[in-house]
Amino acid sequence: MKSAFITTIALLALATVAAAKPLTAFEDGREVHPSLLTLPSAVGGMISYQNCAECRYRTFRLAENARFYVDTQEVSYAELKRYIAAHSNAVVSVVNSLTENIVTRVSAR
Repeated sequence: MKSAFITTIALLALATVAAAKPLTAFEDGREVHPSLLTLPSAVGGMISYQNCAECRYRTFRLAENARFYVDTQEVSYAELKRYIAAHSNAVVSVVNSLTENIVTRVSAR
């Protein structure tokens, strides 16, 4: 009886490990200096950035439902733009979808 119980536990453990799937990333994030970032005039426009001054630009559409943050506070797109303009040494994080050519989140700190 005891060995049947242990065998059942072992089989359940193996089934759990076998069912585990590898993690898949759906987004990519980059930290960008404001001087290497070009923001669109409105949500839905094109956002471009460089990873470094010598790097080529990466361009994405800013999703209509994109979210914007200053530190941990969610803000409007206009507030984010004002913050970045007033803080030339801010660190801006740009998060884009790996399955679509869109930016889903932008945050500054």
